[in-house]
Amino acid sequence: MIGREMKIKIPDGVDVDLIHPDHLALISLLCVHPFTRNKMIFPRAVSKRFHKATKIISRYKCYPVDENLEPWEPPEDSIPGLAYSGGVDSTAALAVMPPNTIPIFLDRPNMQGSLYDKSAALQSCKELSEVGFDVQIVECDVEYIREPIGFPTDVANAIPAITFAVHLGLDSISYGTILESSYGIGHRKFRDYPNMSHWQMWGGLFAAAGVPMSLPVGGVSEVGTAIIVEHAPIGFIAQSCIRGRWKEPCWGCWKCFRKGLLSMALNISAAAHPSIEELFTIKEARKHLLEIPIKHENVLSYTVQRLPMGNMYIDSLRSKIVIGDMKLNWLENWFRGSLDLMPENIRTHVERKLDRYLGKMSDEAVKLMSGWDLTEHINSESYTSGHESLINILS
Repeated sequence: MIGREMKIKIPDGVDVDLIHPDHLALISLLCVHPFTRNKMIFPRAVSKRFHKATKIISRYKCYPVDENLEPWEPPEDSIPGLAYSGGVDSTAALAVMPPNTIPIFLDRPNMQGSLYDKSAALQSCKELSEVGFDVQIVECDVEYIREPIGFPTDVANAIPAITFAVHLGLDSISYGTILESSYGIGHRKFRDYPNMSHWQMWGGLFAAAGVPMSLPVGGVSEVGTAIIVEHAPIGFIAQSCIRGRWKEPCWGCWKCFRKGLLSMALNISAAAHPSIEELFTIKEARKHLLEIPIKHENVLSYTVQRLPMGNMYIDSLRSKIVIGDMKLNWLENWFRGSLDLMPENIRTHVERKLDRYLGKMSDEAVKLMSGWDLTEHINSESYTSGHESLINILS
């Protein structure tokens, strides 16, 4: 932690005094949780409900408590909010959420020498506004309180949404978190995310603050979100690359590599990206490809299974990561158990939309998903030899 001050720009017409103390406390926790050990003293006392929820964070205690403070309860006409980034996963989440959802973009100040380019995300926000969404763009420099630059906690991009929850009348805050990040598919082993400490802690704190956390695409793979944005009316506005300009990805980062190969496999915008050979020259991608396991190895396996054989890069990657004859068609569907990761008032709408775009995983697919475990595979001789072959090819 290198900074002790974080700023959120409050637009005209917003009464700062109406921000609920529990919301200020939640914002504080999102900022300093990794750097705090014993006690957290907030500038304004929190409700008993929020104080009780903070007890699940066992390493420190939060004070003071106002016994008479009523917790935030959304009004009857409340609406969902989305911590929006402009990327494919975030746009897919918006596409399956109720149409009155408010996308809220955290506008990070520019810093000299940074590779980050927010112009594409801002253009996405502009396009959403033009089709009727009440997009909120909020300047916030929370990423500069730590080194290296980035969010101090992985869910801190909701800080603007929490700040204006009362002003906007929000009843929940959604993220574009996908299957790979929630249930661990593509990493070493499946995890029962709803029963894990991350969801229990942050989900509990958001709920205690009256703005439950929601993951509408938490049961959708990166394959599925690519399919959604290809068919959803608002899908054209999505761009995951944060270094390129609007409709001009940088084609020099890991995201561009992965999304580019996946687009080829799905036959999406086939003329819009470099060749396979050019993609494999991306330095950042080459570094990730030599990891064990590779991040999002399930998506890469799905991809190379669908690309034609005969290309030395694809063949070499296939020899490392493809798990025998395991078919991954189920990544095109969504996991119904993820309904537990969103509030009840939006479940019916989200389920209907996801069924329309993807369809549910079969019982057999759910078994394959919940049994995901790369341990034996990455310790096998075939993985080792494939890894060495890939090293030689990339060299």
